[in-house]
Amino acid sequence: MLSNIFREKNLACLAEVHNCCINMKWGGIYTCSLFTILPFVCSSSILTSVAPPSDFQFVDPGYLGWMVMQWQSPKDVHNLSNCEVKYKLQYHKDDEQRWKTVLTRNFQYSDGFNLNKELIARIRTMAQGPCTNGSAVWSRWTEAYFKPTFQGAQESEIQHFHCTFYNWEHLICTWISVSNPPSGTNYYLSYWYEGLPEAVTCKDYFKSHDINVGCSFENQKLTANANMFVCLTGYHGSKSHKPSYFNIELQNIVKPSPPERVILTSSRQDGEDSDDALIAWSPPKGKVPPHCLEYETHVTDDNFSWKALPVERETTYTTYKLNHNLSLCARVRGKVHMFCADDGFWSEWSPSRCLQVTESNTDTVLFIALGIVLLLLCIISIVCWIAKKGFNINEKFKYPLAL
Repeated sequence: MLSNIFREKNLACLAEVHNCCINMKWGGIYTCSLFTILPFVCSSSILTSVAPPSDFQFVDPGYLGWMVMQWQSPKDVHNLSNCEVKYKLQYHKDDEQRWKTVLTRNFQYSDGFNLNKELIARIRTMAQGPCTNGSAVWSRWTEAYFKPTFQGAQESEIQHFHCTFYNWEHLICTWISVSNPPSGTNYYLSYWYEGLPEAVTCKDYFKSHDINVGCSFENQKLTANANMFVCLTGYHGSKSHKPSYFNIELQNIVKPSPPERVILTSSRQDGEDSDDALIAWSPPKGKVPPHCLEYETHVTDDNFSWKALPVERETTYTTYKLNHNLSLCARVRGKVHMFCADDGFWSEWSPSRCLQVTESNTDTVLFIALGIVLLLLCIISIVCWIAKKGFNINEKFKYPLAL
C-alpha cells in the first residue's frame, strides 16, 4: 500500500519537474542533470507510520513449556529497501511482573514459560533509515495469548516438588502426593530438554506405598547449563488430575559432594603462647569445576558448639587458637558460588578432623628437670637428716651418763 503511494508521488513529482523544464526551456545539459538527481528529489517523502506485524501467535511444539512466538512482516514494508525494519517483542516470563524485552530482525523467538498460567506477549514494528529521515517510527502494539488446557480439580495437584542435581551429574526429583489419594491413583512425570526430539516419560520412579513419589535421571546426559521442562500429572483410572509444570535451571540446583582429605596442622613454635591451626582440604571429585566452589568451615574446641568461619573460595584456612585449648576440631562443606550459578545447595559436611594440642618440648623438658631437681633435693635432705640423727646417737654411746 505504502509502496503504491510512493510510486504515485514519484510519478507526480517527475511530471511536475518535466513541465517546469519545458516551460523554462532549459538546455539539454541542465535537463540531463536534473533528471539525474530526480530520483533523490522525488523520494524525499518521509514515512510517518508503519503497521504492526501480522499473524502474531504462540506455537506449542509439545516441549512442556518451551514455546515459540512467531509473526509475519507487515505487508506494507516489503518494498522499503532503504529502510531498516526491526521488531520489539515483550512478554512475561514465569512469575515476573515486568516485561522481558527483545529487539530482533527475525520472525520468531523461543523461550521457556510457566504453563501453570495463561501466557501473554506483545510486539510492534520499528522502521528507521532514509525512508524515515533517520527517525524511529513505531507501529502500535499487537498481542498474542496462550491458555494451557487445565484439567482436573485444583486440589489434585502434587505438593512440594523438589529437584537436586547431585555433583553436577545425577538429577533426582521428588514430590508429595495429595493427602489420602483415592485407591488406584498414581503420578507420572514427563520431561524435555534441548537435544531431545520430543518429551519423554520418566523410566526410573521412586515409590511409596505403590505410588510414584520421585524420579531418577541417572542415565541422562545432562549439562549444568541446561533447562529442563517437567510436567507432573496424576491419574485415577482414566481420569487425569490437574497437571503441574516446572522449569528447572539445572545450574541453580547443584549439590556438590563434601570436600575431601580434610587435615589440621599446628604451626606453634617453641616459646609462643598461642597456636595457628591450618585447616586444608581438597575439592570433591566429580563434574563440578573446582573454580566454581566456595567453602564454609566450622571449628569447635569443646565438641558441642560449632563456630562458623567466613566463607572462602580457597582450600585452606588459618585460625587462631589460644594455648589453653587442648584440642581443635573442624569440618568443611562446599557450594557452587554466585559466579557460576544464581543459587544452589550446600554439600553435606565432611567428616570432622581434630588436632590434639600438646605442650612444647621445652616446657616438657623444664618440667622433667624441675621434677628431678626437686627429687634430688628431697633425697639430699633425707640423707642429711639421717646422717645428723646418726651422729647424735653415736655421741650418746661414746659419752655415757655418769651414775
